[in-house]
Amino acid sequence: MRAGELEPVLEKFKPPVDTIWLVYPQTRHLSPKVRAFIDFMVASFR
Repeated sequence: MRAGELEPVLEKFKPPVDTIWLVYPQTRHLSPKVRAFIDFMVASFR
């Protein structure tokens, strides 16, 4: 606590890592907002 950092306290109850799926229509012209969201999610959860 003095270091100001968080410490995990319930490690044995940590949920398993699951796969995240992005489902979107497969078209040639995705809107820029959808494309940006897909790129963000891929970069965040890689």
